Amino acid sequence: KWVARHRKVKSTYVLAAVLAPLLLSSYISLNKIEALSFYTSGRNYIADEKTDEGVAQMHRALDHAPEVLNLNDVYPRLCLILINKPDQFERAITEALTALPYNTQLNLYMYAFKSMAADSLSQKQALDYLARGKRYAAAQSAVNVSMALATAFNNMGRGFQAAHNHQQAVTAYRYSLQ
Repeated sequence: KWVARHRKVKSTYVLAAVLAPLLLSSYISLNKIEALSFYTSGRNYIADEKTDEGVAQMHRALDHAPEVLNLNDVYPRLCLILINKPDQFERAITEALTALPYNTQLNLYMYAFKSMAADSLSQKQALDYLARGKRYAAAQSAVNVSMALATAFNNMGRGFQAAHNHQQAVTAYRYSLQ
């Protein structure tokens, strides 16, 4: 009886030892799949012009498993959507540039945003950077700088227009056409 009971206890431990890594692996895989699902869902919401839902899903994906996502794709998309919402954009661009400090698109978006600042010194510095950045990125980057800036300024113009700040909207739209 003792031998039979001992074998049963031993087999339970063996079964647990075999199942534990399998369960852990499944849990990790599920987290990765959920993050990709949140990201894809966010992109679809944004494509359907449901930006608030899309942004929320992208944040969920970043919170869930950022190591699975292509951050060079996620952060520029997220920041471009949020560029017309100053409080949200500033948080997103800070997080994005912390993760990807040399990302050309993110830096262009940040300086485009700063170029619309009320502070004339910040505005001048940002416009100087953008002028230099256009020349550098045109020669050194795979990013279509003109298109990136046009899209960013257009999105800011839409935000200013929605906020009834028509002078800033016109300025942003003018920059988008340059």
